[in-house]
Amino acid sequence: MTKARDLADIAGAIANDKIPSSKLDVSFENISDTGNEGTKVASGTTAQRGSTAGQIRYNTDNNALEIRNNTKFIAVESAMGFTSIAPLGITPSENTGGGNNFTLTGTGFISGATVKFIGNDGTEFNASSVSFTNSTTLVATAPELTASKEPFDVKITNPSGNSVQLDNQIQINASPVWQTASGTVATISDLTTGTHATISATDADGDTVSYTETTSVLSGAGLSLNSSNGQITGNPTDVNSDTTYTFDVSASDSIVTASRTFNIIVQKALDGTTSSRSATSANAIKTLNSSATNGNYYITLNGSPSLVYCDFDGTYSGDSSNAYMLYQSFGTNNTPFTNAINGSNLSSVSALQNAGWTYEEASGGQSQHGVGADAITYWRNNQYTSYLKLNSLNLKGLSGINKIGIKWGSSYSSSEIFLFVNGSQRGEGTGSAGLIHNGSINTGASSNFIELYETEGINKVYYIFLSNT
Repeated sequence: MTKARDLADIAGAIANDKIPSSKLDVSFENISDTGNEGTKVASGTTAQRGSTAGQIRYNTDNNALEIRNNTKFIAVESAMGFTSIAPLGITPSENTGGGNNFTLTGTGFISGATVKFIGNDGTEFNASSVSFTNSTTLVATAPELTASKEPFDVKITNPSGNSVQLDNQIQINASPVWQTASGTVATISDLTTGTHATISATDADGDTVSYTETTSVLSGAGLSLNSSNGQITGNPTDVNSDTTYTFDVSASDSIVTASRTFNIIVQKALDGTTSSRSATSANAIKTLNSSATNGNYYITLNGSPSLVYCDFDGTYSGDSSNAYMLYQSFGTNNTPFTNAINGSNLSSVSALQNAGWTYEEASGGQSQHGVGADAITYWRNNQYTSYLKLNSLNLKGLSGINKIGIKWGSSYSSSEIFLFVNGSQRGEGTGSAGLIHNGSINTGASSNFIELYETEGINKVYYIFLSNT
């Protein structure tokens, strides 16, 4: 007999009261389902739910399989997770009228989910709309929230009734206010290290402000931004020409951010160390690098870089407060003065004349020229006064020259040698092998610039330095 026939006979026996219904045992244990289509369970609306713990059914209202625990039905679906909300804060002005969108990220979201914003006193604000992106992302539009009820919890409820919640999330805060104006915050040399600028913002709520560059520009320039105090520090990357770096920074109180755009200009340092970095003067080099040491540096003369010996500490000029450039040096081996603005190691009459010097006698006598390792001498062989003059300076495009440092003197103890600059006596040498004079000079004066006047003896010139202060 087939299984169908057996079941039919049993059903008939029950119908004809041959098997009393009170004797019928309809319980099942350890049911093993067969087939591959699936087992159909009871289905119906929410209103048709039973009340017995352990019931399994399909809810036609929620389109979800559900099972009842000892108090209620729970939907059987993917587990819900809620990991983040963005943004975490809005400003009071943004809150006015609502309409702010919040992106909710997690797992197990279902189309038709609802969102509530719950205040610190339990007041619920329903999202005015919820956009289902996928099972991990929802976008909820908030109504106007009551600021005094911050921070707000956010609760997501799927159509099945399953829900998940993150507490103390959204705040209504004043945005940080920038105190530093946008635009250029520093102009620096590519040789300068340390702190170059400080940008700052304040927060009306008293929250600590942190700073973040959002453009990744500073690191490429060899600089970095301190997130705590807004200082921009570092050793700038060397540049071939003046370069402007434009970067964006956000100031955040951890809830709300404010962004601003700034510039830093990195200039090619004209420190005279190479011909491509030729400086405008020794003082320009000293201003750029206060620790520069005496030596040869490239100075731009008539538009081209030229090596010129520079005195930064007053060793030769006698003036340590300014930096000087060698204008001329004299003698056959005036080391280290191998580079000068207008002639170096001048040691012959023709060389002196080419460099602008003349010799004049007041009356009679014969001029004599001598040369040593580090100086030249001019004198007369009769007891008559004479002059050694430099009538003009060939500055080769240099501007602002207003200081002179000159070493001069006599070889004879009885000599009286007078130094005149622009017609005024600046010093008297009586038997000194070398005196250093430093003072002002007017390069625009019409009178002679430098005169060495002797009554009896030898004029001696070692070197001349010039400065533009």
